[in-house]
Amino acid sequence: GRKLWHLASRLNTFARENIIINL
Repeated sequence: GRKLWHLASRLNTFARENIIINL
């Protein structure tokens, strides 16, 4: 439930930062 959502949110944030750095 919440743990999974929190983990997904962290991965999403990490992915966004990674994309911004790559761009």
